[in-house]
Amino acid sequence: MATVVLRRYRREDVWRPSAAARRGAMEAARRLVVGGLLGLLTAALIAADAPFEGPRFTVEPPGVVQFTNTSGVRLDCVARGPPPLQVYWTLDSGDPVSYVAGVRESLANGSLYFHPFPARLFRLDVHGGRYRCVVTGPAGRLLSRTVRLRPVVLQDYEITAADVRTPLGQTTVLTCHVPAHVRAVVKVTSWAVDSSLNVYPTLFGDEKHHMLPSGELLVRDVTTDDVTRRYTCRTVHTLTDGHVISRQPARIIEQEPLSVSTRPRIVASSPAQQVRQGEETVLFCVVHSAEPRPAVRWTRAGQDAGGASSAAAEQGASAHGELLVLRSALPEHSGRYSCLVQTDAGHDTADVYLQVLVSLSVSVTPARQTVHRGETFRLRCTAPRPASLHWLRDGTPVDGGHQLSVTEAVSNGHVMSQLEGKDMKLSDQGMYQCFASSQVDSVQASAQLLLGDSHPVLLDRFINHTVQPFSAVSLKCVANASPTPQIRWRLDGYPLLPDHRRLIGQYVTTNNDVISHVNISSVQPLDGGWVTCSATNRFGTISHTARLNVYGDPLVREMPERTAVEGDAIYITCSVGGYPIHQVTWTRGGQTLPADRHQTVFPNGTLLISPVQREQNGTSYRCTAYGDRQRTASGEVRLRVMVPPAIRAFMVGNYSEGERVHVLCFVQSGDTPLTLSWLRNGRPLSDPEVEVRATDRYSSSLFIERVAVRHAGNYTCRAENAARASTYTAQLRVNVPPQWTEKPKDVAGSLGTTVFMPCSAAGFPTPEIKWKKKDVGGFELPASAVSGVKLLPNGTLSIAEISSEHEGAYLCEASNGIGVGLSALARLDVFELPSFAKSSQQYRIREGQNQTITCDPSGDEPITLQWFRQDQLIESSERLKIRQWTSGRNASRSELQLVRAVPPDSGLFSCLARNRHGSARLSVTLEVEDIPLPPSDLRVTEVSSRSVTLEWRQPDPANRHATGYLLQYTRQNEGWDSSQSTPLPPGRLQLTGLRPDTGYLLRARTLTALGPGPPSRPLALRTDEEAPSRPPQALTAVALTSTQVKVSWRPPPADTHHGVLLGYRVLFRRVSAGGGSDPPSAETSLTSEERSSVHNVTSTSATLSGLTPHTWYRVTVQAYNGRGFSPRAAAARTRTLEDVPSAPPGRVSCTGAGPGLLRITWVPPPASDLNGRLTGYRVITEAVEEEDGELFYSSFDVADESCSVEGLRPNSNYSVRVAAATGVGAGTLSQPVFCSTLEDVPEEPAAVGVVVTSSSTALVSWLPPRRPNGVITSYNIYIRTVTFSDETSEERRTVAPPTGRLALQALSERSEYSVRVAARTAAGEGQRSRPVRFTTKQNVSAQIIPLSRPVAVVAGAELTLSCSHVGQPAPRLSWTWNGQPLSNSPRHSQSGDGDLVVTAVTARDAGNYTCHVSNAYGSDRVTYSVTILDVPPPPVLRVTEAASHSVTVRWSSGDAAGLAIRRYRLQFWPAAETNSEPPAEVVLERLVREHRLGGLLCGTVYRLQLRAVNRLGASEPSRTVEVRTSGRPPVLTNAAHLLTANGSGITVRLHLWSDQGCPVTRFTVRWRPAHGSDSASVELAGNTHQYVIRRPMPPADYVINVTAVSPAGAASHTAVIRTAGGADVSAASGTADVRAAQPSVGLRVVVPVLAGLVSLAMVASAGYLCVRRRRSKVPLYLSEPPSYDGRSSEYSKAADAPLSLQSVPPEQLHASPGGGATDVCPYATFYPSVGPERTTLGGTGHYAALLPLGAAAGRRDQEGRYTDPHHLNTLPREVKFQRGRSLPASDEYDSLEELASDSASEPGPVRASAARRGQHSLPRDVSRHAESSSSSCQLSPDLRARSFSAKRTKRKRRRARTPVLVPPSAEYLARVCPPPPPPPPPVSEADSRLLHQLKLQQELSQLRPGPPTDCELELRALAHRLGGRQDFSINV
Repeated sequence: MATVVLRRYRREDVWRPSAAARRGAMEAARRLVVGGLLGLLTAALIAADAPFEGPRFTVEPPGVVQFTNTSGVRLDCVARGPPPLQVYWTLDSGDPVSYVAGVRESLANGSLYFHPFPARLFRLDVHGGRYRCVVTGPAGRLLSRTVRLRPVVLQDYEITAADVRTPLGQTTVLTCHVPAHVRAVVKVTSWAVDSSLNVYPTLFGDEKHHMLPSGELLVRDVTTDDVTRRYTCRTVHTLTDGHVISRQPARIIEQEPLSVSTRPRIVASSPAQQVRQGEETVLFCVVHSAEPRPAVRWTRAGQDAGGASSAAAEQGASAHGELLVLRSALPEHSGRYSCLVQTDAGHDTADVYLQVLVSLSVSVTPARQTVHRGETFRLRCTAPRPASLHWLRDGTPVDGGHQLSVTEAVSNGHVMSQLEGKDMKLSDQGMYQCFASSQVDSVQASAQLLLGDSHPVLLDRFINHTVQPFSAVSLKCVANASPTPQIRWRLDGYPLLPDHRRLIGQYVTTNNDVISHVNISSVQPLDGGWVTCSATNRFGTISHTARLNVYGDPLVREMPERTAVEGDAIYITCSVGGYPIHQVTWTRGGQTLPADRHQTVFPNGTLLISPVQREQNGTSYRCTAYGDRQRTASGEVRLRVMVPPAIRAFMVGNYSEGERVHVLCFVQSGDTPLTLSWLRNGRPLSDPEVEVRATDRYSSSLFIERVAVRHAGNYTCRAENAARASTYTAQLRVNVPPQWTEKPKDVAGSLGTTVFMPCSAAGFPTPEIKWKKKDVGGFELPASAVSGVKLLPNGTLSIAEISSEHEGAYLCEASNGIGVGLSALARLDVFELPSFAKSSQQYRIREGQNQTITCDPSGDEPITLQWFRQDQLIESSERLKIRQWTSGRNASRSELQLVRAVPPDSGLFSCLARNRHGSARLSVTLEVEDIPLPPSDLRVTEVSSRSVTLEWRQPDPANRHATGYLLQYTRQNEGWDSSQSTPLPPGRLQLTGLRPDTGYLLRARTLTALGPGPPSRPLALRTDEEAPSRPPQALTAVALTSTQVKVSWRPPPADTHHGVLLGYRVLFRRVSAGGGSDPPSAETSLTSEERSSVHNVTSTSATLSGLTPHTWYRVTVQAYNGRGFSPRAAAARTRTLEDVPSAPPGRVSCTGAGPGLLRITWVPPPASDLNGRLTGYRVITEAVEEEDGELFYSSFDVADESCSVEGLRPNSNYSVRVAAATGVGAGTLSQPVFCSTLEDVPEEPAAVGVVVTSSSTALVSWLPPRRPNGVITSYNIYIRTVTFSDETSEERRTVAPPTGRLALQALSERSEYSVRVAARTAAGEGQRSRPVRFTTKQNVSAQIIPLSRPVAVVAGAELTLSCSHVGQPAPRLSWTWNGQPLSNSPRHSQSGDGDLVVTAVTARDAGNYTCHVSNAYGSDRVTYSVTILDVPPPPVLRVTEAASHSVTVRWSSGDAAGLAIRRYRLQFWPAAETNSEPPAEVVLERLVREHRLGGLLCGTVYRLQLRAVNRLGASEPSRTVEVRTSGRPPVLTNAAHLLTANGSGITVRLHLWSDQGCPVTRFTVRWRPAHGSDSASVELAGNTHQYVIRRPMPPADYVINVTAVSPAGAASHTAVIRTAGGADVSAASGTADVRAAQPSVGLRVVVPVLAGLVSLAMVASAGYLCVRRRRSKVPLYLSEPPSYDGRSSEYSKAADAPLSLQSVPPEQLHASPGGGATDVCPYATFYPSVGPERTTLGGTGHYAALLPLGAAAGRRDQEGRYTDPHHLNTLPREVKFQRGRSLPASDEYDSLEELASDSASEPGPVRASAARRGQHSLPRDVSRHAESSSSSCQLSPDLRARSFSAKRTKRKRRRARTPVLVPPSAEYLARVCPPPPPPPPPVSEADSRLLHQLKLQQELSQLRPGPPTDCELELRALAHRLGGRQDFSINV
């Protein structure tokens, strides 16, 4: 049936292909051919199964290549390795080498060629570059060493040989000079002497001439014949082989012979040399000495170099007088060599440097290594020192990491680097290179790392496929392994072969990945089944199986016979196609399987037979597949069973050499035919001495006639048949007893050396070598237990640095368990030569001293010791004493003592030590110096704060041993033991590094090699003061509050004060979180207390106030003294505490969102006003209308910027306020916003009542709802009749408000009714009242119509209570109050209807008022609860805390009088105020009960009152409370130091006033002569530190009064002080008096001065004429300028008025309103002060004023002119302004004071340059009363007055002229002060002065007498503008 189905399917679907199917078949055939070829190639590669050999360099380019531009160069690079092999070049950077036409090109054979080039085409990047050769092959990539090109552009050059001068009999050296640009390629080959003798380089030369390998020519024992000869040097160019000889021959010029006393000199020595390892070289030093052939010693590192017994000699160095010969340079020879010559006349030394370049070599082991996957590999690189090593893998640097690590070590002169890799994987395979580099060369070695045994791994695999027929299918498998695996494909366990539809191909990638594809172009059901891909190499197989399903009926492919091995399991798959397959069954002989436990049928149709038995051979198995529609297919498979061979176990065993061996291998079972073979150690047996015999077809024997050690190993018998191969292995061991290969021998060695004692033996097993050392008990001590003894792997015993403990007998034992073993004895003898720790010593002593020289050799005893002087044996004498003794360890010692040395004792001493092994000599050079004299005439020429300038002279006579001169200095309070020293240069020394304000002692000494000589006489001096050099310490800043920071610090170290500390300055600024900053916010100056003459500034602190909350501040502090400020302390950062936000949220809005709901929104306040981290918001809602005497209030916190408030009263007005909150709390509330909730239905009426007025009428009354929840629009009254059966329907009647009654008519008599009332608003009808029942009747009882309710009335108003009623007969009526009958009172009355009227109600009228009515039928009553409303009672106020500037109060409120308190008003005022101004008031929230009142004055009594306010008004004030803020009046802490006087005035130290917690606001200083009545005063700011009163005056007593004023009060102190006289007129502010240096007087100064004097004479003449013609007097002060027409008499009035002392406070003195940026008004006049005492200081709070003289103020002089004797026009301080720009903003903390002080402290030309930059100093004689002018002209204060100066008297020397100030009026200023013109172009200073002199002389001569005209004023302005910084003044 399967055949029928298959044929039908093929006939319909296969054998009628379409055209597309035919084209597909052709394409499949093409793919089959290509795939077959590719598969064959892959199979060939896999079959080779041999890893690629890595590339190797056979010709590697050299590291350095020199060539000429005319020859060019070719760089060859040749490599070998498996193809494909690529060779190319790159730059050292890794970029490929490009082709440069005619310059550089890469040849086809891998060489790099550089063409010859002319010099003009030289390119440094090409011809001077660095290149590398790269080799790439299948196994990896190699890089060559870096090739450095050194091109030589051929140029002409000359060789010169210079003449030399030498005395006869000496040795001289001739040098051949080669130009520097060719020195590297030109070599000196020979010297020609008179063109007849050629001298070539040798190591030793002859007795006359010796040419050194380095090119120099030595001529020994110069004679007169040598002087007449000519010497020519010959050179060769190493690249061109061109020879050049020196241009002119050299000569030897004879010098005068040396005298006997001339000390030897080394006149020439070898230059620093570089030689390569193994080359020969000679070092020389040429000595000129009076002695013939003086002894020359060569030393290296203090040891003999080249001596017969020296270490250098052992390494190939030998000394031959002035030559040190190295036959073969070694790296150990590198270093500094010293050439020493010693004679009786002296000695000399020279140093020669030698560098031996190591020939680099490098090796990597192992060179080829195969490592299995996952294992660890190691590569070791070794190179000689010094070399740096680095690794590359396939040309890429190896970075150490987790998988690869590089370790380095240094041992035995070699550097080693080990590369270790963990977890070997395919990516680690490749070529590894180790590069060794030095300064001049680099080499490389490579190794190949291969991935070894590796089981195949599938990297990619296919999945199950289900497809339709005729579609295309591609299956892919990717495998990797080492060796390369082979991939095979199977279908249902049977090989899958290619055909016209199937293409199978595979290829290998560069990563050794094998990729195999199965492509089916037109799939059919026959192709379906289990597809398996398997990857196999010799180490294993891995497979993958997946299902290929092709839709179609089931069909079973033909299955070939299956072969199985007995005992194994076999899986048989039913090779079925088609899809779907529902079931596969198996049968054997008609029996369905499984039949027993040996068969298993899996759900996928696979049959498992386990184990396979021999009886199943030839059995057929049939499978049947079931598909859709009951379609089936069947097929059979035949099973063949094979039996594998089984080998019987055999044993080989142990044999001794020479015995016979016979081994039999027998196969006891297995199918035939059988193949038997033998292997040894896994390899086929090919030894002719081993015979293999075939006994029969089932056995094989192994026979050895005479067994030897080489026959030992593992022997394997291998039997193979068609089933498989079986093996069995046994070991053959051949034992050999130990035999000596090297027997130990006796060894002797010198102490400290290393010895080796070889010992080795052969045998099997390998003998074990053991060493023992003989001790007391015999050979029991293991040799390795001795220190320094080490057993090497080859059995040799190594003993390092042998000593006496190593000496003795050693036993070597060799054993391997065969025989008795071997043993041999060897002895080690240790001897010690005489030696010294140092072979030479030098002593230099001073005349008169004793010197002891000790000879302390080490070596084997006995040692004999002898002393020599200049090679003469020394015998003990009175001055040379020799003492010999034996030390405790039985060692010989000797001592030579020289007593009272004198200079002739100088010379060479030596100690000779001898023992039986050799000798050693200790050389001692002794030099005796005479005593040096100290320098003379040491004096000080200049002193500053940290330096002094000294002058001195050398001693006479000078000491010949003097090496210099020394200055010692120490502080006066310290001894010379702690002194410091500095060299003295000739003649003059500036000694720096001194401490300011410190006394020093100085002395000078002469220096020799032995140290300083005796000192000179000490010189005392004291340095000047200086600003503190260290900042305050331990600066801390701690935030106290949100606006205050406490800054604490410690004073600078006391030794850095450099004077008296006057105080501290605290600077702070605000900084942003990101590091940015604002300019400095403020500056606070704090003063310290002065205590007697020692200023000990203790730790202090300051509190910075007025800061921004929650802001970072950077704070620093400076100390200052009289010289300036210290450096700033390291800034401290702190952040003020959080505070509540200072601004409310913005855009607050609210809307009614429901009957009891408000919706509120807002925006956050500005970030600058948050004062902290915003945590949320506080929302406060408050009802506008009261309810039951209370105001609804709610406060809650929210996090968002909107909220909803619920639970409010409907139709109510509310105020809403919002405050932002931080961690501290809520901040400022926003302004209230008012909004209303929406209306709601009202509540039920508060009360409902019915009054029956007749049998058919009734009156219904009601009260409005307690909460109407809106505007009542109507009332609905519901009436129904009550019956016994059922209630009737209600009748509704509507009444409009405010009516509260409804009359019911036409009611039925004696009927019962029910009434309910409901109110209605716009929101709807509210709740109905409870039903009120009533019955109509004939008799009407007494009833009251009004209903009981509460009544509130304002105090003082009239109260009317209704009591309207009904009843028949008329009822009786009465009123009661609180249950008592109402008393008769004029204020009580009743109306006709019974209403009660109470007039002028008071609080006592409150209570319950009840109206009672009654008649015969009944009674009724109504009660009114009356409340009297009034203003609240006064609260109770008390003070809880008082600080210096604040007061904290608390209060409580009494009864609210029926109304809610809405706010409080707190009033306060100083108790001392008597004016009628209203007190200050603060409005407080109604819920607040405590308040801190700030901004108060300290130490002041305040009065406080509090009022409560409700809607009726404010209460009476509370009881007045008086409180005093903390703080007391100032106190003078040190009256003795308040005043000091000197020649420049009187200094008032205001900082000695203590503020007592209340800062001083101002100081007033008054002074007058003690015996006069004239006085003067000045008011100063409270932060002023000191004030200087200055005035030229004779010595006199003055009364000084100082008053300190603070808000707490004032304190005064008066003292009398005497001045020293001589102070100049000046105003100063600052911490010290700074005098400008006097400029040097030169021609450029003298000429302008002379011209100025001439001009002044002309001005004086003109002034005299002006005075004579003047008719009126010049006033001192005028409110208006004088009238020039003579009509005003104000001059004369002012002139007769006496002068009054006036004082202008400093705060009134300031710059122009424009900030100093305006230009100078052309009608203003400057009068710069003149004199040596002119001082300009920065404004640090110090002021200066003038002492008044005894003469009366305002008097005329002898000529009738008014004078200003008191200098009332002098400013208390000098004000700075800038022209053309404002003051620069400080970068950090710079203040205006610093700018001013810096400008002021510039002396001479520096001040002038500052003025040229636009900084001008206002003269002291202007702008005294600038502020008194009402002018609006934008002038600087110094330009707001006109000036006239009085003529000075002839008796006084020239001083600053004092002008009379005339403040101009506003109109005048407006007329003469037009807008300033643009600044003129710059004019040089010299031209400016010349122009000024010419114009001044020309125009001032035309002045006429009389009042100053505008022309005169203009000329004065011109004089100022053109005069620069010269001092000019105009006398009128």
